[in-house]
Amino acid sequence: MTHTGFSDHCNVTLARESMAKMIAASQLLLFDLDGLLVDTEAFHWQAYKATCEKLGGSLPWNFQKYFSLSGKSATAIEDALRDEQPSLFVGRTWHDIYAEKKRQLAAILSTQKIPLMPGVKDFIEAHLYKPMAIVTNSPKAFTELVVKSHPFLSSVACWVYREKYNAP
Repeated sequence: MTHTGFSDHCNVTLARESMAKMIAASQLLLFDLDGLLVDTEAFHWQAYKATCEKLGGSLPWNFQKYFSLSGKSATAIEDALRDEQPSLFVGRTWHDIYAEKKRQLAAILSTQKIPLMPGVKDFIEAHLYKPMAIVTNSPKAFTELVVKSHPFLSSVACWVYREKYNAP
């Protein structure tokens, strides 16, 4: 007879012990930003909705559909919009649309507290003795908004944001 609760507890305990050993042995902790440290997907979705409306269209997806596309590939959202909202591309490039989305996102984030993913603050603060870096595809302006929302993140000395490299 299997005692699922006890078995699950043992698996979680072993996983935590294994993770603690890996962290202790590491020389540097590297983190992504969006989706790992901060929960911004809903804001990105809102920014796409606002962009489509501003450009005379509408975003035809609920959050779940957007979320599935956002994790699918680097071009999944663009491809889906081209298929489902071709009028957005009349006289505009994807670069134009994406630039507007970034403006919309900045406007949204400037008025909102950016939520942390569960456990982030406790984890970072418990490991301040380790060198840390945050590496993200987000632009510097976005990282500054994140730190403004969560000043403890300024304790991470090394930030590699979009403008610091040529290709993701």
